Order: sequence, then structure tokens, then C-alpha cells
Amino acid sequence: MLLFLACLSIAAATFLTIFSLGPTWDLVTGRYLADIKPKLRRLNIDDSALDRYMRWWGVTLVGSFVVLGIIMQMIPIALFVGFVIFVSPRYFLDYMLDRRRSMLRDQLVRASVGVANGCRAGLGLPQAIEKVAFDTPEPLSLELKRISRDYRAGRPLQDAIREVQKRLDIESFTTFSSAIIVTLQKGGNISTSLERISRGLEEIQRLERKVEADTAAGKRMAVILSLFPIGFLGMFYVLDPVSTGVLFETFVGQLVVFTVLAIVYVAWKWCLSILDLDL
Repeated sequence: MLLFLACLSIAAATFLTIFSLGPTWDLVTGRYLADIKPKLRRLNIDDSALDRYMRWWGVTLVGSFVVLGIIMQMIPIALFVGFVIFVSPRYFLDYMLDRRRSMLRDQLVRASVGVANGCRAGLGLPQAIEKVAFDTPEPLSLELKRISRDYRAGRPLQDAIREVQKRLDIESFTTFSSAIIVTLQKGGNISTSLERISRGLEEIQRLERKVEADTAAGKRMAVILSLFPIGFLGMFYVLDPVSTGVLFETFVGQLVVFTVLAIVYVAWKWCLSILDLDL
């Protein structure tokens, strides 16, 4: 009971300290995520609540180290848990970025076909893009609407497309936009060019999905195998809590747990790097 009250008091103190130093803490987290925030904005991912979440992240980071390292005297375990909490925002944001790119890639295949059909039906390229923009779900609709809005504001269509292309920096959109820009500059049948591009994008999508499906089982197995040591430790604790408790009550035992967890983490990262195939 006393341990619970102490942990609760520390958590409350940490919470008040970090939230009272909000602007200063936001500068710290801003530097920590300095390379990711621009990527979020380029892909139109809302990051307005990110600073608030990072304050809670700071509370969790400091509180876990204080509770595990100072109160419970498990410094090696506290270091590993603190490291996992420290790197977790980057993993989550990288996952959001990858998911956003995949959505844009998948939506672009149908959008290119829609623009080609619109041009074949007699619409001009700007009108075809505007029509497809309203028929396409987010996030691609936001980019197409931005192109249409810039064009209506008097900007040349090529410049509007090129600006979105540079900002997104996605291979499939670069292929799509390059085909349109080259056709506008050199002349040619825009609908025919877009049909060919759509077939190429569809093939790229098929290959990337095949790679994702082929590596999904390996990634899932890596996660399962990484959880096995924790599962075995929990099973041994149920069978023999006294002997298993020595691992956490002695410094040598804590070092053993820390070493095992570190090896598991490195092996998991290594496995994911092997399975991360680039087409």
C-alpha cells in the first residue's frame, strides 16, 4: 500500500512538473522529433495534438525511471524500460508515415484511371483532376484539391503539380506527375499517357503488396519470438515465484534480465531490417 501511494505521489509530481514546464518541454521534444515533424506536415498529417501527447510521454518516461530505478531499486530494468519508452514515439510516427504513403499509393492507381477517363470524355486536364479530387477519399483528395485550387488561383498547372510532387516525395506520385508534366510540355495524348502510367502504377502496387504479404508472416513471427522470453519468465514466476523473484531482487539478476531483453531487442531490429525489402 505504501509503495502504491509513493508511486502515485511521484507520478503526480512528475505530471505537474512536466506540464508546468510545458513550453520548455515542447522545445526538447521538438528537437527530438525535428526530422519527423516536417515529414508529417508534408503528408498533411495533423500534428496539432503531438505536443500534448509528448508531454504525457515525458511523464511516462520520467515516472517509469523513478519508480523502477529509485523506488524499486531495479536500475538495469529501469534503463531498458526507459529506452523502450524513449524510442516508442518515433516507431509510432514512422508507422503513421508508412501507412499514409501506402494509402496515397493505393488511391493514386484509381485516380490516374479516373483522370484518364475524364480526359477521354472531353474534359480538360484541370477539370478532370478536379472531378477526380471530389470522388477520391482522403488523403489523396487533399493533394488533388490543392492542385485544382492553385490552378484556379492563376498558377500554371505544371507548377502546381510539381509543387505537390516535391512536397510528397513519393515514387508513385512522382511517376504520375512526371508523365503529366512531360505530356504537357512535349505534347501528346494525355489520356493514353495516363492509361499507361496507371497500368505501371498498378503493377508497382501489386509487387509492393506481394512483398508486404510475403514479409508479414516473418515480421509477425519476429514479434512472437521476441515475446517468448517474457512469456517464459511469467510462466516460471507462476511455477516458482521465489526463485524467479531473485532475478529482480538482486543486481546480478537484474543485469541478466537486462542483457536478455537487450539481445531480444537487437535481434528483433535485425530481423525487421532483413525483412525490410525495397523495390
